[in-house]
Amino acid sequence: GRLVEGYSGPLIIQVMRQDKTDLEKALDFLLENQIKRATIIAATGKRLDHTLGNLSAIWNYTNSIAITLISDGWLAVPVGRKKKIQADIGTTVSLLPFGVCSGITLKGLHYPLNNATMNVGEIGISNVVAKSPFTVAVKKGSLLMMILADNSRIEVLR
Repeated sequence: GRLVEGYSGPLIIQVMRQDKTDLEKALDFLLENQIKRATIIAATGKRLDHTLGNLSAIWNYTNSIAITLISDGWLAVPVGRKKKIQADIGTTVSLLPFGVCSGITLKGLHYPLNNATMNVGEIGISNVVAKSPFTVAVKKGSLLMMILADNSRIEVLR
């Protein structure tokens, strides 16, 4: 990207290429500047194609950047290999595989799993935090964890 000169407010970067989404351009900027953590707010917008595109695009960056997405009443975290989350008991947690995911282990949730596999089209909707912190682990694949956060206190510990 190119920095815009003469602007004293927030950093504005012009990227002339249009073969990437705005989110991808922002994540490329973070990579170029060796930034390792990002919280992305309101990445879903009002268009389903943008929502699905952004949720799909993050997987190109999760090996280099720890990404958390936050929107109205929820947050989403790519699991990587393992995530430990502090959340209120009773908080709703859902899992969505982006491709085949194997070696899925859930601890501290009402419906635990041990070394399970989820395929495309299989979703783990509306599990519930039974013990906090809870852990979600996956040995292989891209697994997105979504946590309803309307009135819950949530912290990604690692």
